[in-house]
Amino acid sequence: MKITFQNQTINETDNRTESNRTEKNSWGKDKTWRSKKNVNVNFGAVYESGQAAVSMPSLEKEENNKGKSLMELQQDAGSANVALQQDYMTLLSHTMSHEDYAKACEDGFDPRELDQDTAVTIVDKIKAELVRSGQQIAGYTDDIDMDTLAAAVGSDTLARSIEEQFRSADLPLTQENINELKSAWDMAASLKEPEEGAVSYLVDNGLEPEIWNLYVAENSGAKVQNNDVPQELQEQMDKVIADTGLTVNDENRQKAQWLVSARLPLTTDTLQQLVELDGISYPITEDAFARAAAAAIAEGKSPMYANLGRQDTIYEKADKMLQDWFSDAKWDATAENLAARKQLEEIRLRMTAEVNVKLLQSDFSIDTAPMEQLIEALRKAEAEVAGKYFPGESQAVTKYEAYTQAVQVASELPGLPAGVLGSYSLEQNAATETVSDFHKEGAAMQKAYEEAGERYETLMTAPRSDLGDSIRKAFSNVDDILTDMSLEKTSENQRAVRILAYNNMEITPENIEKVKEADRQVSAVVDRLTPKNVLQMIRDGVNPLEKTFDELESYFSQNPQSYEEEVEDYSRFLYQLERKKDVTEEERKAYIGIYRMVHQVEREDGAAIGAVVNTGAELQFSTLLTAARSRRVSHMDWKVSEDTGLTQEIHLSENNISEQIRMGMAKEVLTEVSDDGESRAAYDREGLQQMREAGNTAPEAAELLQRGEVPISASNLLTAQALMDDPAEMFGNLRRYREKYRQEKEVPQTVTGTGEVPAGTETSELWEQLDQQNFAEDYRTMLQNTAEDVETMSLEQADEHLDVKQLQLVYKQLRLAESLQAKQEYFLPMYLGEQLAGVHLILQQRAGTAGAVEIRVNVGDMELEAHLQVKGDTIDGYLVGNTPEEVTKLEKTSDIFLERIQTDTSADWKAEKLPIVSSRDMTRMAAGETKNADTIESRIDTEQLYRLAKGFLQAVADSSGK
Repeated sequence: MKITFQNQTINETDNRTESNRTEKNSWGKDKTWRSKKNVNVNFGAVYESGQAAVSMPSLEKEENNKGKSLMELQQDAGSANVALQQDYMTLLSHTMSHEDYAKACEDGFDPRELDQDTAVTIVDKIKAELVRSGQQIAGYTDDIDMDTLAAAVGSDTLARSIEEQFRSADLPLTQENINELKSAWDMAASLKEPEEGAVSYLVDNGLEPEIWNLYVAENSGAKVQNNDVPQELQEQMDKVIADTGLTVNDENRQKAQWLVSARLPLTTDTLQQLVELDGISYPITEDAFARAAAAAIAEGKSPMYANLGRQDTIYEKADKMLQDWFSDAKWDATAENLAARKQLEEIRLRMTAEVNVKLLQSDFSIDTAPMEQLIEALRKAEAEVAGKYFPGESQAVTKYEAYTQAVQVASELPGLPAGVLGSYSLEQNAATETVSDFHKEGAAMQKAYEEAGERYETLMTAPRSDLGDSIRKAFSNVDDILTDMSLEKTSENQRAVRILAYNNMEITPENIEKVKEADRQVSAVVDRLTPKNVLQMIRDGVNPLEKTFDELESYFSQNPQSYEEEVEDYSRFLYQLERKKDVTEEERKAYIGIYRMVHQVEREDGAAIGAVVNTGAELQFSTLLTAARSRRVSHMDWKVSEDTGLTQEIHLSENNISEQIRMGMAKEVLTEVSDDGESRAAYDREGLQQMREAGNTAPEAAELLQRGEVPISASNLLTAQALMDDPAEMFGNLRRYREKYRQEKEVPQTVTGTGEVPAGTETSELWEQLDQQNFAEDYRTMLQNTAEDVETMSLEQADEHLDVKQLQLVYKQLRLAESLQAKQEYFLPMYLGEQLAGVHLILQQRAGTAGAVEIRVNVGDMELEAHLQVKGDTIDGYLVGNTPEEVTKLEKTSDIFLERIQTDTSADWKAEKLPIVSSRDMTRMAAGETKNADTIESRIDTEQLYRLAKGFLQAVADSSGK
């Protein structure tokens, strides 16, 4: 049979290529990662437009869906979404480095609070920009030391290669990554140079030269029968070689001829594939493996699927795209072609680092695609990225472009010359000049300085020691000028004089005050223009570049920090303070007192300042108070440096803020001290560890969040897991902290300020009101009031980092419980004798006159479950106990419950003694049988379900001897 390039053969080749492409995608989806939970995590699905991948054949899927109701199909989709969210979290745990986490925090984001979709997008952006900046990752041994790594992978040299490549790729060396690396290396090290049959197998199936594919091909037993290649095909083969971007020479002609002789399709894809295979050296070196493995993990794949032919990470590829399309050579090449220039301008407009990453994840052939196709692909990739930042927005792309532009400008503002404040300080300019105008003026001034080779003082930094001699001489008389004007020699006054001098403006007390106010305002606003805040502003329909600084001040004053942000800042502050071993206990209390004073100033709109002033103390906190007043727009990150101390001996009453401030004289204002980088890094490592722990939460935690319509983030997953594991712990912590702080309040009052403790929080008797008509409202009020208590305790009474973190968790648990209340799902405290138990109660209305009650009671190491069903006037179900003690207790509980049911005059219920099951697996199976029933308008009376729940809990209490 002759191989020709007639139309029929070309069509067969196209069909074959399409088939291979489909199979290739299927392989991609099967490249699973095995997590700690021994669950297959599908990273391929994560990158495919947010849709869960289907691992089963379509026919099997269709068969499994037969006979299912719409509700069942929707629930299946919900389960798939939960699985996908878990995939996102596992992906983050394997790819987010400490540097990524720290940079996200610097940008204002708390990675633990982000939904996984947004978190992955932001990490992609951070990694891509890190590569583009050329920044070197330092201090990498956060995850594991070299000795442990070498022992795990079995080689010192391999360990060094892995450490180097992972550091370069900005990837963490988690234990899961190391386990996968060991398995992948064992397979890679066994590979031999593939014979023709193996090469044919790979090309024919469209498989990339990944470790697993090479291993399969090597053991496939495939053979090749070579055929003669007609010489007249050479011209067409040369064209394919050129279209592939390769040099038309003897070496590449031999490759093309081999493909044709082996009866394989000769296309740009197959030829490129053959070139890649030919470029791999055997045996595989440790360095080559380490680099390929790092690239695979960066793309969310197991290192078993590391591509040995292409070793750049996806972020390095994205950077190369930017360098290529933004190069002067591109513009020069299209200088005479107006249409091409317009296309190039659109490419440059849409091509951001994160859009390029998204484009590469789609397997788009960037190198060989025409500009028109590239533009269309960029539009789609940009729309997908925009949809991550602005989900559900019809103008998502427009908002995304505004967001990227605003973030870019905001990042440049701190480095602009301080002299730009001179003209801005004029009243007419400050009232009308937008941030965009300010930036343009400052950029022009910056360019002038740089072209003249002059140094300059920047907006957001202190005067540098490397300023030129001319500048130092010019400002040598600043203090004399201030003395002549009877002004203090403060850093603010000195800077104001310099700014006036930069602009050749008259130095007068009035102008100095104007410049100081302009400096304060601009610095405060710029400090708040973090990527996170810019994103929220764009979501709110506010483009910061189009607003004046006055308008932005107003915006930030109307949108103060949330409790979550405040308590996280306070937690960081305490953590750093606790790590400073040279700080005495009295000094520590003084620092906390200062922090609390600022917190009260913010919350009470200046009332705390008056309270402190009325003490008559000479506080010497003028700068602190001025900064606190300006806090309405500026976010102050209070920190303590190594050289910050106190000037006098301190004798403080416990937790008395006024006394702490009066006696604790700070040598420096806390806002002006530098941060302790080591303690901040340690704090970030704790946060990153929580991210990784969230990847191991049970699927039920994500399902709980879904029921409450709460975003699935790392923090929320851990919150849900803790609440499900032991709700008694939450209520126990509340009781413990209330007792701890009850006698420590500065002003005698109840925690809530209402004069009484909310029902159910201390006596734990709210469950006894289940049959009352206003139970749901009382429960919601209890949760809301208790959450307010926790805010007060964590920000104004807690003085230990661990206490603040524990109260943070309790607060989030309360808010989650509140969101579930609308679904008739409750978490309640309950005393069984002297022990505090936690109750998880779910009421469900079934079809017709059917309903269900699910109850779990945790007390100590004991866990009891009840699954009750109501069908008309009949009650059945089962109880669950997994230890002999639990079974014995449930026997008694079942008897008491049956007696209560039979004597209940409010309902004519019929019930038999409930069986006790000792297998949790049977519990979940039985529960699953009742959760898919369709609901209709005719429902059982909800009050009956509440009475039934109370009846069972009363039986539990009675069987405990209450």
